[in-house]
Amino acid sequence: MTLTERLLLYVQLTRLNRPIGILLLLWPTLWGVWIAGDGRPAWQVVLIFVAGAVLMRSAGCAINDYADRDFDRYVKRTQQRPVTGGRIAPREALWLATTLAVVSFLLILPLNNLTLLLSFPAVFLAASYPFTKRFLAIPQAYLGIAFGFGIPVADRCNLHDVLRGIHAAQDAGLAPIRLNAVLLRGINGMEAMRLIDFSIRERLELRFMGNC
Repeated sequence: MTLTERLLLYVQLTRLNRPIGILLLLWPTLWGVWIAGDGRPAWQVVLIFVAGAVLMRSAGCAINDYADRDFDRYVKRTQQRPVTGGRIAPREALWLATTLAVVSFLLILPLNNLTLLLSFPAVFLAASYPFTKRFLAIPQAYLGIAFGFGIPVADRCNLHDVLRGIHAAQDAGLAPIRLNAVLLRGINGMEAMRLIDFSIRERLELRFMGNC
């Protein structure tokens, strides 16, 4: 089998040729990113969550085919899937899913620790969904939780920015009235940093006038 043929099989296994699942995962995730970012999320955060959604949906599809390989052969719609059809070994599908999940985890390393911690239940939900079909009457409800888990992850990511802005405000000696504005309005980190920068410039101007 040529490399091109192998890559095409991976595309089929991860459903990259059917991006509707990626869009369904991105819809709640990006809503969470935009709301948590007060309508102005950092482009780096948006890029991380978009790439993570693509990778984790692909990993979830590979896990799904690995878990259902003994059942899919009896369903006409799924008989020709790469793992069921014997074109990709089950172990290979598992390794591919693991690799995609690891790459997705590496993407969020620049984010805060709380986001990193929330990534573990997110992976658990994605990996365990295929097995819930054995005992849950409504496994799609479980899948819905997995698809929507990007919302709390995005929210915690931006919450850390606010807290970091508050700590920076305290270190910079931000006036209490502005610090209260940061606390009460729950503004994002970028807005907090603008307030801090304005306060520092005010203090420098007063110091310069005093020296004159």
